[in-house]
Amino acid sequence: FIDYPRRGYRGLHRWLPSWRFVVGSFLAFVFLCLGVGVAAYALTDVPDPDDFAQEQASTVYFADGTTELGSFEGPNRTLVDYETLPEFVGQAVVSAEDRTFFENQGISLTGMGRAFLNNIQGGATQGASTLTQQYVERYYVGKTTTSYVGKAKEALLAIKIAQTETKEQILGRYLNTIYFGRNAYGIDAAAQV
Repeated sequence: FIDYPRRGYRGLHRWLPSWRFVVGSFLAFVFLCLGVGVAAYALTDVPDPDDFAQEQASTVYFADGTTELGSFEGPNRTLVDYETLPEFVGQAVVSAEDRTFFENQGISLTGMGRAFLNNIQGGATQGASTLTQQYVERYYVGKTTTSYVGKAKEALLAIKIAQTETKEQILGRYLNTIYFGRNAYGIDAAAQV
C-alpha cells in the first residue's frame, strides 16, 4: 500500500511520495477531522443554565406595596422580557458586539482564524467570540474561558444553542446576563445606574 522509498525510481525522486499518496493522505486527514467534529458535536450536551445567570437581588415591601422593608443579597440584576425592550437596544448591542449575529450559526470561522493567527504571531490575545459564544460562556458555563480546548467546547455548544434557540431568545438572555459595568448585570440594571 505504501511504496516508500519508491521502487523503480532513482535519486531524489525515489524519496518523494507519489501524488496519489499525498492526495490520499490529505483526504484521509480531512475526513478524520470531519468525523471527530461530528462526534464531538453529537456528544455535546446543553447544560442547565448557571445559577448566577438567573440570580437577582430581592426587595421586600410592606403591605402597601411601595414602602421598602429590605432586600436580600444578590447581583444587581432585574430580568426583563426581550419583547418589552425597544428594538434599538438589541440592535445597538449587536452592532457593537457581533455585526453578523443574525446571519451566523453561532460562531465565526473567519474571526476564529484571525484571532488564532494573531495569537500565534505574538500579538495581543484575541478571543473572536461571537455574541452567541459570549452568551454560552456567561449563561451556561458561568466562567471566562481562555484555553483552546475550552474555546472549542464553547464553540460546539454555541453551534448547538444556535440550532435550538431563536436569535431573539439568545439576545434576550444575553442582555439579562451580561455585565455592563458599575455593578450592573443585565440591561435593566445598566439603564438604572
